[in-house]
Amino acid sequence: MTRSFAAVILAAGQGTRMKSALPKVLHRVSGVPMIAHVVSAAKNAGASRVVVVVGHGREAVERDLEARFGDSVQTALQPEQLGTGHAVICALPALEGFDGEVVVLAGDAPLLPAEAITLLAKARGEHALAMLTSTLPDATGYGRVLRDAEGRATGVREHKDASEDERAIREWNTGVYAIDLGFLRRSLPLLSARNAQNEIYLTDLVSMAAAEGGAA
Repeated sequence: MTRSFAAVILAAGQGTRMKSALPKVLHRVSGVPMIAHVVSAAKNAGASRVVVVVGHGREAVERDLEARFGDSVQTALQPEQLGTGHAVICALPALEGFDGEVVVLAGDAPLLPAEAITLLAKARGEHALAMLTSTLPDATGYGRVLRDAEGRATGVREHKDASEDERAIREWNTGVYAIDLGFLRRSLPLLSARNAQNEIYLTDLVSMAAAEGGAA
């Protein structure tokens, strides 16, 4: 039987690289805003609750979501963009009363298929956390996946914090996770912003999960 899961979609960023006044997640791919593709993928994968974290251009994003999905999508405000971990902290009140698994998605990843979300949630099994990774010939700019001698994931190092050896790693973190909600609730308060970007990284949960029996 498929476990119930809630989807938290991070969509609060400004998207300065887009060089556009339009919020990044409202830019269209195949005629549809990116955020709508992600919400649809989450729903098609079986999400029983969908929470979109909004910030920059929140009114426009909320209007679009309501027009497309009605009250089947909730929003949570991230008033300041203080990192991905902070964004999920802002989503927690919207998960009140929910018990299960949380899948964290990026609002600007419109090509992620529902099947990948389903497989990721299944891959978590009894682990506290599972993450979706990929490889590139050059993963510059992305968080690198750290593994031990047995090949088990032990953490993620953001590019700006990585050593030269770590920057040579080709496996990178896509920012898509399946996380046990109990683990998430007790671990988020332990995150700090002691890093090169002074942000609360959600990626720090990977090392915490590894210490509790492994990250898938």
